[in-house]
Amino acid sequence: MHLLYILERPIQNDLPYQLIAKEKNIAITVLCIEQTNGQLAQNENINQSVFTDNLLYTFPYQFLNDTNSLATFIKQADVIVIYGHFHPVFRKAILLARFFRKKLILTSDASGLQGLAGSSGWKLKLKPALFRLLYNQISDAIFVPSNASKKFFQQIGIKQQKIILTPYTVNEEFIQNALQNSDVAMLRESLGIRINDTVFMFCGKLIQRKRAEDLLHAFAKINKLTNRVIIVGDGPLRLTLEALATELNIRQQVVFTGLVPYNELPSYYALASVLVIPAEHEPYGLPVNEAMICGTPVIASNAVGAAGDLIEEGATGYIYPVADIDALSSKMKLFIDSPKLKTTLSNNCQLKMKSWNSQSNVTAQVEFFKSKGWLS
Repeated sequence: MHLLYILERPIQNDLPYQLIAKEKNIAITVLCIEQTNGQLAQNENINQSVFTDNLLYTFPYQFLNDTNSLATFIKQADVIVIYGHFHPVFRKAILLARFFRKKLILTSDASGLQGLAGSSGWKLKLKPALFRLLYNQISDAIFVPSNASKKFFQQIGIKQQKIILTPYTVNEEFIQNALQNSDVAMLRESLGIRINDTVFMFCGKLIQRKRAEDLLHAFAKINKLTNRVIIVGDGPLRLTLEALATELNIRQQVVFTGLVPYNELPSYYALASVLVIPAEHEPYGLPVNEAMICGTPVIASNAVGAAGDLIEEGATGYIYPVADIDALSSKMKLFIDSPKLKTTLSNNCQLKMKSWNSQSNVTAQVEFFKSKGWLS
């Protein structure tokens, strides 16, 4: 079986491609329609330069230099997996896959109708009908990264047998290796954090839907001199958040790191007592995976897609109602009142990630291909 993946650009975790390429009777091609470049900083992704390309992008991607050659790639494949449908090239690929009668799988991480584009009104009302057409009639299946996405698509009428859960993962091998080579003590010293400080970490772009300000407000309610907040990331709201920290009289206890190279992130996760993700719209949320691989529990809002799959209340972290500052503050206070709470939850986090990893993603795909009779 020749498997063709079509995506926008090289992705952060290519380990599933490496693993599936080793499967019996599968040959794969991963086709990117754009080169990796700094233009990512113009959208909601953190500038790709922080991912340290030479360390992460090891898979032999192919690039679509001429859209006229797209048909050639599709004709040579048996099964085509397309990462989305908004890009014009993706739409062309969908049409070509149907024209050449290829097996077609689409992917989506949507967990609600309100997407990043902020669609509303008649466009929002048309989405369920569009999704039913795409996933029930045009494609053979849809790969989703979480049970939150699976539930959403079931609710809007996508046939249950068409929805395939393929766990959204990070390159756990890369993170584990980076963690082993990290010097957390040196990082702690460089940030001026004491050994007994309770450290709350945020990781993401500083934009409105991430609601980093909620962390600051919640922190101000439980502020003690032995508490710290680390804001990892950058974005248009950085100055606003710095001003808010000053206004709340916590500026001396909040560290804004700016962008951190991806291979250095495990040190920050290991340093943190807990990762906090207060987002109001987060279809998945890969920092949950990253932190838990490093043994760091997570407090996430109920708007974070990964929360339902990875956060077990009181075992790997805590979930609270989005925008509820008091609820967030009470969850954070647990880590202050019980300084050893991270140690208690740490093993649970790492154990959980052993069953939600790149191999589980590949296994889900292969089992689906076999169930359809596409792969022997």
